Amino acid sequence: MQIELKPDQIPQVTGDLTQLDKDHAALTSDAGHLRDTGHLRDTGPDVLSHFQGLSAYYRAPAVKHRRRATASLVTSRVRDRASHRMAERTRSGEPDEKIVRLLFTDFDGDRADPDDVISDGLDGGYADRTEALAAILRDPAEGPYERFLACLALTRWGDALGYAAVVEAASSPESVDWRGASYDRLHSQDDTFGLLAEAVGDSADMVEERSTPDARVDAARALLAIADRVQFDRRISALLRRDLLSACLPALRDAVDRGVRRLAERKRLGFDLGVQLALMIVEAHAADPAWAAAAGGRLAMAEPGERALQELRDLRGLQEPRGA
Repeated sequence: MQIELKPDQIPQVTGDLTQLDKDHAALTSDAGHLRDTGHLRDTGPDVLSHFQGLSAYYRAPAVKHRRRATASLVTSRVRDRASHRMAERTRSGEPDEKIVRLLFTDFDGDRADPDDVISDGLDGGYADRTEALAAILRDPAEGPYERFLACLALTRWGDALGYAAVVEAASSPESVDWRGASYDRLHSQDDTFGLLAEAVGDSADMVEERSTPDARVDAARALLAIADRVQFDRRISALLRRDLLSACLPALRDAVDRGVRRLAERKRLGFDLGVQLALMIVEAHAADPAWAAAAGGRLAMAEPGERALQELRDLRGLQEPRGA
């Protein structure tokens, strides 16, 4: 697969947060396409070599971090958690030494970030750390932050216990003790469920090896079912991939219908529900165009906000006949 990167096409941060959101969504979609079509492993080296030619514009990742540059960094925001809130729940506010050993130490024994350790574990290293992480996740005496990280890693590695923990958390999202373990940088909102959504979506490359494809679908369905109650923002897109959408469409439709009613009733929600509903509607169009058209109209009438309306413009584009 040929990759051509042009310096003048690298997105620039201009202060337009709506456009930044769109650029992020486009990059996420491209990454999902590479994964779904099997080109991700072949594309990584090509991207790296092209970056080397762009050194005047961008510093290429080191070869040892090639996988990090092309894999999904599902825990990139965990490092920006509200540490003062976690300090109220733990003695020091710092990660427990067990989780430091498991997810802050790479497979060469060097200190690392959890996203790098989780990514590197996809090549087989996960087997050495799964049992200890499972013990942390199962133990209610462990700290909320530690249990969240354990859940995140196990889920990304396609582990049945990770998926089961996601389903359990989604059954009562307001009472999950690790809410607040991670915050979105852009909107300053809790994004723990958004990170779990990315872990579930991205773990498609692990489920055959771990024999957990059905458990992944169950986790995706459980998360989509609370999309009218919980902040996902654009990370909801990780659950809208074709293989999940077909199995989870009823849960998606129900959540959208409830969410539209919440917006119409002008309930104060504390997050941008409109944009995640719009993303769900647009992606569902291919599977159920009649429902998507009707749901899009109802959402627009509920005054969902400019970000949602921008997504719904894409839906109108899907509905227009070619050549119109």
